[in-house]
Amino acid sequence: MTCFLGIISYISIVDFPELAPTSFHFLNEKEADYIVARIEHDRHDIKLEPFALGSYLRNALDSKVWAFSALYMFTTTNSYAIAYFLPTILKDGMGFDEAKAQCLVAPPYVAAAIVMFVQAYYGDRWHLRGPIVAANSALGQRRSIASS
Repeated sequence: MTCFLGIISYISIVDFPELAPTSFHFLNEKEADYIVARIEHDRHDIKLEPFALGSYLRNALDSKVWAFSALYMFTTTNSYAIAYFLPTILKDGMGFDEAKAQCLVAPPYVAAAIVMFVQAYYGDRWHLRGPIVAANSALGQRRSIASS
């Protein structure tokens, strides 16, 4: 089933906006030009730059790359710890049977989903994402430090 859906997706997914008029005819030439102009105005990356090893490695000197890498590492450390070990802690450490332990794992994910959607809404509305990401990371680390 997965292979079948992959083949159907490969055939039916529209190509990049600048190639959309020739692939699957989703956009006409005028619409594609409009979208390409909007993307270029917004991000300035519609034109493909030739690959150069020096410019590729220069990104390793950017402190933002290292900061986002650290935020990702800190966030996933907490998430994976909860995802993989909470059922075991509830079952073996607290004496719940398997069914109850699995049911008790769900509420943190429901709460996280609600918080995620609220923060995404306000982050998009206020065009402010960095402080929200930093606050989530700090909250996650505070929770991790407090529990250890």
